[in-house]
Amino acid sequence: PPSAVLPRAPAESPRCETLARTPCERPPAPREAAPPGKLARSSSAPAAERSEGLRVAILANGSRGDVQPCVALALRLSRLRHRVRILTNADLVEFCQSHGVDAAPVFVSWSVVIAQIGGMSGSSVSARCVQCMRRGKTAAEEWLKANPSACRAAEDCLEEFQPDA
Repeated sequence: PPSAVLPRAPAESPRCETLARTPCERPPAPREAAPPGKLARSSSAPAAERSEGLRVAILANGSRGDVQPCVALALRLSRLRHRVRILTNADLVEFCQSHGVDAAPVFVSWSVVIAQIGGMSGSSVSARCVQCMRRGKTAAEEWLKANPSACRAAEDCLEEFQPDA
């Protein structure tokens, strides 16, 4: 009922509030005074009320397991009217696009590189692991030489897309 009084949540200490924010996060926008009977709104309109959202670029370098959560994030952002582009590995662009997410190839095809060095195995950092990393770097460089037009420079893709975030 309208006359019911809800209990107030305990106030958090300023220290807790400060620790909860990352250094680059801005404090919440001040709220404008609202006329009686209306809810106060922050100074910027929510994305759902804007005709066009932000342009968001996501860089995801790795395997499908690294990129798939980015695709889910991109789909959610798209539903909130943001335009999203994933900059990812050459062999994962089709995966992104098959889910309706714009993508551009900016990293080597790791599946090919890993297969070329004999796969990934072992669970500890050792001299063998360092040798694998060197072989991986060499294999990636060879892949780029063999496929010069397969990837674009990330800087070029970002400049073309002009992301807000």
